[in-house]
Amino acid sequence: RRERCVTRSPRLSAGRVAKCVVVAVSTVADAPDSWFDVKFEMPLKLKADEAGALQAMSYMGHFGLSWDRLAGVVSMSRERGAAGTRAYLHEQTDRKGYLETSCEIFPLRCFDIAPVAGSAVALVMAAESADQDIRKPAWVRGSGAAQERGAIGQRRLWEAPALRAAAKQAYTQARITDALKEISCFEISDYYSPQAGLWCEALGLAPSSKGLMLFERDNKTLPPGTVIDPSGGCLCGYALGVGGLARLAEASRWVQGRGAGQEAPCAKALAHSQSGLCGQSHWVFILGA
Repeated sequence: RRERCVTRSPRLSAGRVAKCVVVAVSTVADAPDSWFDVKFEMPLKLKADEAGALQAMSYMGHFGLSWDRLAGVVSMSRERGAAGTRAYLHEQTDRKGYLETSCEIFPLRCFDIAPVAGSAVALVMAAESADQDIRKPAWVRGSGAAQERGAIGQRRLWEAPALRAAAKQAYTQARITDALKEISCFEISDYYSPQAGLWCEALGLAPSSKGLMLFERDNKTLPPGTVIDPSGGCLCGYALGVGGLARLAEASRWVQGRGAGQEAPCAKALAHSQSGLCGQSHWVFILGA
């Protein structure tokens, strides 16, 4: 699990172990009840997708964003997922197809919600002393983790302070001063399409309310060769408890030069994971060659 990936890293850097295998397997279809506040949220019988819809309304409504902008996130995700081999969904959809679908959980359409799929991921983590035994390693240059209060009624859902804090920790360790210029690949855990914009803003890739613009076809903000969710991301399928480690695996492939559709070398990549309702907890890893 992604938590174990965090705890194992200090053991490797301290020389207590040379190598370890991190494995995540899950077929869980919904968030556990422990995610919900016992007094206020459990009586409402909320589900994770309903909480995601509340966050979507909060984010889009607070900044006055048009729901049509989500079409760019979905179409780009599906296009890249179809081009790869590890995504659960391979069916593409365009802007017209997106807008013709009805709401699944208002205001989210079915395309806006990451489909749940059985998933398994395995990574080999090694200390720097094992460099000679590894072909094209992707080293962890920085990492960060943070969380905020769990009750969604006590949070500003259009912000992501925990992700901002986790990103700041990781950037400081990796000596990143401008993420958009220094990192070529971003694998983000966006369980709902509005989160793609919100998480990009918290990672410092765009100002507040401008994150969804990064997914528009005519966007000129991203430097040449920089990609977000080149694997298709969680919107092409994820399993609870596995999505974060999958993002780490996909980001490592780009550093190793094995990314789907990769045309240029990638010196640094970012992997992001979230947990809890509406992104209560966040992890950020910076990988480098």
